[in-house]
Amino acid sequence: MALPGMVLWHCLTSRSVAMARPKADYEDFLHLESLPETAQVTLVGEGNLHAVVLMANTGNSALDKLLQSGKLIRICKAPVSKRAAIERTEHYLVVSRALGGEYLPDERPPRIVVLSREVLREVYRRIGPSRLPKRVAKCPSFEGACYATITSEDLCHAQIMSNIATNGGPDTITFELKPKCGIRAIPGYPCRFVMQRSNDPDFDLAKFYDPHELYFGQDMKGEVEKLFDQRPRGFLKLRSPGTLSNLPRDAVCETIATVLRSTPILSRLAALQHYASIDEKLPDFAAELWEWLMEQRRQDSSIVIEHHYPDTLPTIEDFRAFKALHDVDKVTEWLSIFLLGRMSMDVSLFLSFSPGAGSPAFRRVEGVDVGELFPGHSGGPLWCRLTVIDTDPKPFSKLPFYFGQLAKCKAKFIKNFPAAVG
Repeated sequence: MALPGMVLWHCLTSRSVAMARPKADYEDFLHLESLPETAQVTLVGEGNLHAVVLMANTGNSALDKLLQSGKLIRICKAPVSKRAAIERTEHYLVVSRALGGEYLPDERPPRIVVLSREVLREVYRRIGPSRLPKRVAKCPSFEGACYATITSEDLCHAQIMSNIATNGGPDTITFELKPKCGIRAIPGYPCRFVMQRSNDPDFDLAKFYDPHELYFGQDMKGEVEKLFDQRPRGFLKLRSPGTLSNLPRDAVCETIATVLRSTPILSRLAALQHYASIDEKLPDFAAELWEWLMEQRRQDSSIVIEHHYPDTLPTIEDFRAFKALHDVDKVTEWLSIFLLGRMSMDVSLFLSFSPGAGSPAFRRVEGVDVGELFPGHSGGPLWCRLTVIDTDPKPFSKLPFYFGQLAKCKAKFIKNFPAAVG
């Protein structure tokens, strides 16, 4: 069930989403050519596309100054040219306007640092023993991943970002919640996440987490409780030391739900998600545009396909009624917005709670006693910082996968729950 157009447009206009691309100092890249033996390198976390490391004493005074202020280095495990790094910076500005810079790790686009082959080899050597086997299997070498082509411009551009898991101090508890897409693109069917997981072992449609209900339902706490109880845990995790199951379930779920109810972040994510989930036919239309764009590129190798956005994001109605089917720039722009919608489906929310305001980014949680999460501080206020992460632009190479995903999810759900369709 889609949001009414007026409500959806309010989600966008409430942010004054003017997408004019302000100039950034793209020449202000930091470069790290080597690491001294005294350098400290610690693996903080690793996903399919990035590895996050904590570093100190790098030998680069400007970089060390940033790292001493609580910053981390986020290494992209793929070749990133200077042009692509600039594109990612501009994309960050777009996301900041749409979601609110106060909800991103940094108000300004992350500073970029160029890591040499030697540095990548040394980073890998030092953190190798800490990597999970499944990560090693997917990426045996950072150097090999970052310098996968011989193009001289393919340099590893890493980002310097805030350490959002610990920036509130030692008394901070941080949770990661992956809300997924809350839009029901097909009338009579649940949202794609529920359909996609419908053949999981022990799947129970009535008890399974439903993103649509988290975004638009009346029992937000109930949906958070489903995530808390889910095994194995993949969509609600404790990012601080300890174990989620050792924390008070009712207090954790009520506190998280209170924060989500009091902020506009879910409505803003939903507004973006509609750009990739308006209806069942949208993926087919996107596939037609992509096929045409690929044909133009085959005929003219000078065409460069990269993310770019209009000065103002269109209404959902205008986006769906797109007519410029034979304009390379307009088609690329349309597909960029489609990918922006896909990005918003896969973000994570970091919720950091503390008995004190660890930074100006923390906001007081009204109606919740700090003692619910921090028994030694009963009677005082609870503070929270909500941060959206994993907002990198989705690559155009992922489009063919996205085109068929909704139809596959629908077919899977019909097979598993034919009686629930209608």
